[in-house]
Amino acid sequence: MTEEVRDLQCDKCGICINKIKLFEKLNAEEQFQILKESRHQLFPKNTIIMRPEDKADKVIIVKRGKLKLCAYDENGKEYIYDLIGDGDILGEEAIFSEDNVGMYVEAITDVNACILTRELLERLLASNSAFAIKLIRSLGKRVAEDKNKIRLLSIPDAKKRLEYYLALRCDQMGHNHIELTRDVIASAINVSRETVSRKLSEIEKEGNIQLIGYKKIHVLNKERLKTNSH
Repeated sequence: MTEEVRDLQCDKCGICINKIKLFEKLNAEEQFQILKESRHQLFPKNTIIMRPEDKADKVIIVKRGKLKLCAYDENGKEYIYDLIGDGDILGEEAIFSEDNVGMYVEAITDVNACILTRELLERLLASNSAFAIKLIRSLGKRVAEDKNKIRLLSIPDAKKRLEYYLALRCDQMGHNHIELTRDVIASAINVSRETVSRKLSEIEKEGNIQLIGYKKIHVLNKERLKTNSH
């Protein structure tokens, strides 16, 4: 059965479902059931996958690609809440809420995703305690991340705010390589692009990061960035 799950998953998404942490404790039969009942979809770059008025009744697993979670004010200014990528999960909290999405979810690259319905997740929660515990832990991590984002925006100094943001991104992704444009970073931390460019250069001169072109940042000392931001 394990081989059958792997083959089916690779045919659809190119990665095994047991590599997604939320599902790694499920047995092969349960993984196969998820694959059979989920919707596998490719979203081209710039596709709006969800809108603020849509019901939050599904979970999106990003197999490959990047999604932008954002909103716009009345003047059209964009506010980026988060960027998520390979292996990330969006909407775990959907099964506990009847709310709307409240934001735009946009593909900023081609995105290969699996979409799970609320009904499927509720059945898994009812029948599998290991999965339920895993989901609760995932939700707890999301709450902690939200608290960190609130603290981020409360930091008045632009350089310290940027340092804290870079450290948070490393923690979130599990590695020290960040691939974001200056515009995206500026929107995420609510400062100008020029300020981001200037402060990144300062942080690089201090030896804490290495800038590689316009999009790539290699964080050399994450712990020092955290210390500097306090």
